[in-house]
Amino acid sequence: MSVQSATWAYNVFLSFRGEDTRKSFTSALYDALNRKGIFVFRDDIELKRGKSIQSELFRAIEQSRFSIIIFSKNYACSTWCLDELVKIVECNQPSNQQMIFPIFYDVEPTIVRIQTGAFQEAFANHEEAFGENNEKVQKWRDALEKVADLSTWELNDRNELEFVENIVKEISRKLIPKVFETHKELVGINSRLNKLMPLLDIRSNDACMIGIWGMGGVGKTTIARIMYDLISWQFEGSSFLEISENNNLISLQNNLLHDLNIQETNNSIYNADKNIEMIQTRLRHKRVLIVIDNVVEVEQLKKLAGECNWFGSGSRIIITSRDEHLLTTHGVEEDLLYKLEELNDDEARKLFCMKAFKVHDKNFEHLTESFVKYAGGLPLALRVLGSFLFVRTIEQWESALQSFKRDSAPVEIHKILQISFDGLEKKCQDIFLDIACFLQGEDKDHAIKILKGCDFDPIDRVDVLRKKSLISTHDNKLWMHDLLQEMGKRIVMSESTQPGKRSRLWEEDGIRRALSEDRGTDAVQAIRLKSVVPEFGEKLELPGVKYLKVFEELGHFIMNLARHMNLRNSLATMDLSPTVFSKMTKLRILKIHYMNFPEGLEYLPNELRFLEWTGYPFKFLPPNFNPSKIVEFHMRRSSIEQLWIGANDLNNLISIKLGNSSNLVRTPDFSGIPNLEELEFESCTKLHEIDPSLFGHKNLIELNLKRCTSLDSLPSSINMGSLRKLALSGCSKLTNFPEIGGDMKLLSELLLDGTDISALPLSLQLLPGLVLLNLADCKKLESLPSAIINGLKHLETLILSGCSKLRIFPEIEGRMEFLSKLHLDGTAIEELPSSVELLSKLAFLDLNDCKNLVRLPSTINGLRSLKTLKLSGCSKLENVPKNLGKVKSLEELDISGTAIREPD
Repeated sequence: MSVQSATWAYNVFLSFRGEDTRKSFTSALYDALNRKGIFVFRDDIELKRGKSIQSELFRAIEQSRFSIIIFSKNYACSTWCLDELVKIVECNQPSNQQMIFPIFYDVEPTIVRIQTGAFQEAFANHEEAFGENNEKVQKWRDALEKVADLSTWELNDRNELEFVENIVKEISRKLIPKVFETHKELVGINSRLNKLMPLLDIRSNDACMIGIWGMGGVGKTTIARIMYDLISWQFEGSSFLEISENNNLISLQNNLLHDLNIQETNNSIYNADKNIEMIQTRLRHKRVLIVIDNVVEVEQLKKLAGECNWFGSGSRIIITSRDEHLLTTHGVEEDLLYKLEELNDDEARKLFCMKAFKVHDKNFEHLTESFVKYAGGLPLALRVLGSFLFVRTIEQWESALQSFKRDSAPVEIHKILQISFDGLEKKCQDIFLDIACFLQGEDKDHAIKILKGCDFDPIDRVDVLRKKSLISTHDNKLWMHDLLQEMGKRIVMSESTQPGKRSRLWEEDGIRRALSEDRGTDAVQAIRLKSVVPEFGEKLELPGVKYLKVFEELGHFIMNLARHMNLRNSLATMDLSPTVFSKMTKLRILKIHYMNFPEGLEYLPNELRFLEWTGYPFKFLPPNFNPSKIVEFHMRRSSIEQLWIGANDLNNLISIKLGNSSNLVRTPDFSGIPNLEELEFESCTKLHEIDPSLFGHKNLIELNLKRCTSLDSLPSSINMGSLRKLALSGCSKLTNFPEIGGDMKLLSELLLDGTDISALPLSLQLLPGLVLLNLADCKKLESLPSAIINGLKHLETLILSGCSKLRIFPEIEGRMEFLSKLHLDGTAIEELPSSVELLSKLAFLDLNDCKNLVRLPSTINGLRSLKTLKLSGCSKLENVPKNLGKVKSLEELDISGTAIREPD
C-alpha cells in the first residue's frame, strides 16, 4: 500500500527500545490503546514468521495512521530503532495524513535533539562502526533533531497510568473523523455505538454481515450512517445504499458498483443477474464496507449482498430493517444482530428538551414528563413533537396534551406526528402531502420547480418543514422518514372512502376505482401511477450510432411484449371513457403510463402543471385543452405528431420531453415559451422540422436532439445565451452546423457524433466555455480548422474517433491549459504536429487503429501529464520517440498490432 493511501492497516505504529520499555511502559500503552479499539502494530506481536523483518516493519510504518516513538535512554543504541525512525520521518510528508507523536519516557527532548548524554555515547559508537561522516549516521541525527522539535509528551514525574490515559485520549480524538462533529446533538448515540462496535470487530479478517433492527423511527438509519462515517476510511471502498420505493434493485446494484469504483455511471448495466455476477467477481478480493438501509424484502439482499463470500476478507455488510426475521432468513448470525432500542427516560427527556426549548423552563417540567412518556422513547417522535412545541405558550402545551388524553387507547405514533402536520398552514400541508405521496427522494431543485408551478411558494415553506423535522435533505434530494410518509398517505386516504373524492391517488386499485365509470371529482389534485417495467433506451448511451436500429427495435419489442403480458399495470388493459378527466377540474399533477382510450380523449384539465404520460396514444392533445399553467410536458414514447399549431403563451413551461415519440413530425413555435429550460426530442425519428424560433431562445439550458435521424438541416445561425448542452448525436442526415450568431459563452457540451457534417463553421471558436466537443463517427469530416481548436481555450475533451477522412490534426498555436483527453482513434491521421507538446495537461491520447499513422513527433516526450497512450492497430507505425518510456507520468502504453519491435 502506498503511503499516500487514505486506507490504513493500522491506527498506530509503536517504535520503542525493547530492552528499555517492552515489559513496562510500552506494554501498558499497547494494552490501553487496544482496549479503546485502536489497532496497533508492535513488532514482537505483529511480525510474521518467514518474512523479511525490515521490509515488514517498513510496510507497517507506511500503513499506519500515526507513529508513536517512545524515546528511552538507550533508544539511540539500536540501529534498528534509528532505521525505523528515519522511515517514519520519510513517511511524514505534507501530502500524507500520517502524524508523529514522540514520547520522552526517561530522557529529555534536548538530549535527543542535540544528542548529548547517553545519545552522545551511542552515536560515538555508531561513528566508530560506520565512519565519522557516514551518510546513514547523518540521517539518524537529522531524524532525531526533526522529531524532537515536534509537539511532545514528556513523562517527567507524572503518574504513568494517567500519562498513558492522556495519550490514548489524544489518539482517540484525532482518529475520529471530522464528520462526527455533525452528530454532537444526537442523544444516546455513544452508548449505542459502544454496543455496536464489538459486533463489527474491524480487526477480524472474516467477511461478515451485521443486522440492525428495530421499529420505524427508532434511529436505525442514523446510527448506520454515523457508523459508516466513522469507519469507512478503514476500507478499500465503501457504499451507503438507501432502499426506498423510488429506486429499483438494478439501480441500487449500479450505485453499489459505481461507489466501489467498479464501473462508471454511464456504463451501468440494466440486467440484475449480470450485475450480481459483476459484484461477485469484482469484489471477491476487495475489503469493503457496505450499508444496505431499510431492507423490506429478502430478495433485495439476495441481489445486493447474497453471501459473505461475495466480498473480500475483512469486509463488513451492515443491514438495517424493521424485520428481525428477514435478517435471520438471509443468514445474518444471531450474535451479529443488534436490536436498536428506544431511548431511555433520561435520553428521551434530553432530546425532547433540546428541540422544545432555547433555555429550559422549570414551569414546563410536568408537561415535559407527560410528552416524553407519550413519545415512548422514539427519537423521531421526540424530535417532531419537541419542534412543534418550540416557543409555544404553556396554555398551548396543555391544550395539546389534552388532545392526547381524549384518546382512551395508547397514543399511536402517527397521532403524535400528526400534531405537527395539523399545526401547519394550508400550503405547507399541501407541500408535505405532495412529498409524502409523490416527491419522496426527488431532486430538491426539481421538486421546488413543480411545487412552485402549483402556486405553493415552496422555497420558504420547504425550509419550514425541514426545521420542524418533517423532512430532510440529503444529496440534494428531499427525504421524509417512512413513518411521516405513512402518516401523510394515511391523511389522504382518510379524506374519503371513495378514491375519486381524495386529493391524491397513487395506488393502482384506487386509481382504477376513480377512473372507471368516471368517478373522479374536483377533489382530485394529483394522480401518479408508477410503471412496473423500466423504460428501455432512455438511459442507453451507445458509442456512435452502430447497432442503434437493433437496440431500438429490441426495446420496442420488449415493451410491446410487456404490455401484452400485463407487466406494466392492469390499467393498461382497462378501456377508459373519453371524458374520464372531465370532473377533475383541479388536477395539478398527472403521471400515468400506457392507458387505453378506444373512443379517444376529449378532455384534460386546464389546471395541469405537471403532465407525464408515457405512451400517450393520440396524435394531438385534446382540442379544448389550454395548458397555460403547465410547468413540465413529459410525454415520452407517445404517438403525438405535433403538440400544438402556432404560438401558445406558456410562461410557466420549463421542460418538454418527447423522447422516442416516433410519430412526431415537427416542433411547436417556441416564441410563446420564454422560460423553457429543457427540451428533449431524443430518438424522434420522423422529426424533420425544428421551428426557427428555438435557435434564438434566451433561457434554454439543455437541448437534446439525439438520434433524430430525419433531421437534415438547422437554421443558418444559432444564438442561445443560456444554453449549456447541445446534443445532436446520431442525427445521421444532418450535414451542416449553424454559425454562432451571438454570445454563447455558457455552452459547455457540444455533441455532434454520428452526424453527416463535413465541415465546421469557423465561428465555433466563439464558444469560450466549451469543455466537451464530440465529433465521433463523423465519416465525412475532412478537416478541423486550427482557428477552432486554438479558440476553444477551456476545452477538456475532444473526441474525433472514427472520423475516417480526417488526415490532419491542426497545429497548436498556444498553450491549451485544459485539454486532458484527445480521442483520435480510427482517423486517417498520418502524423501529429510537433506543437502537440503545448497540450500541457493532456493525460489521455487514443490513436488506436490509425492505419495511416507513420510516426510520432519527438515532442510527444514533452507531454508531462500523459498517463495513457494507445497505439493499438497502427500497423504502419514502426517506432516511438526515443525516451518515451521515461516520461514519468506515463502509466499505460498500448502498442499491440503495430510494427514496433522493442520500444525504447
